[in-house]
Amino acid sequence: PSHDTLQLCRYYLYFCRLISLTSRSEHFLQFRTPLFEYLMSSKPRILFVSHEMNPYIQISEIAHAALQLPKNMQEKGMEIRILVPRFGLINERKNRLHEVVRLSGINIAVGDEEKPLIIKVASIPNAKLQVYFIDNEDYFHRKSVFHDKENRFYEDNDERAEFFCKGVIETVRRLGWAPIS
Repeated sequence: PSHDTLQLCRYYLYFCRLISLTSRSEHFLQFRTPLFEYLMSSKPRILFVSHEMNPYIQISEIAHAALQLPKNMQEKGMEIRILVPRFGLINERKNRLHEVVRLSGINIAVGDEEKPLIIKVASIPNAKLQVYFIDNEDYFHRKSVFHDKENRFYEDNDERAEFFCKGVIETVRRLGWAPIS
């Protein structure tokens, strides 16, 4: 990667850190970082990837920021894509999730196994934002996110994270969409 790409990645990591430090995006918008100024001037494409997002699933305060930040950025004229795992706690009927057949139907390698990738989409109420859900029956159809009934981490959380990350990359590739172009 070029020096500029690496610098943007550093800014992006700084940006993510700021997001995680605030529970309300309005506070974040008060920061005047080089990344913020770049985002405001060039109307880039922003890819938001989160393990939680209101109104679909809330585990922590990140869910609020994961909703408000993309909404605020889109209002500033930026092109936004959002990807989250389709955990079993997310009600497909209530949230009107439906499969995107043209994006689904490939397998993701996790260790020695191939797992089918299913992409679903829903629109955020009262916003012009679509959320893409990375789904796999083996990894995400459980009735809790990271822990079992005895509050122990699932033994395959690392595989689930790997599948999700690879699924995000494959989904963006299949969408024909590149962030910050």
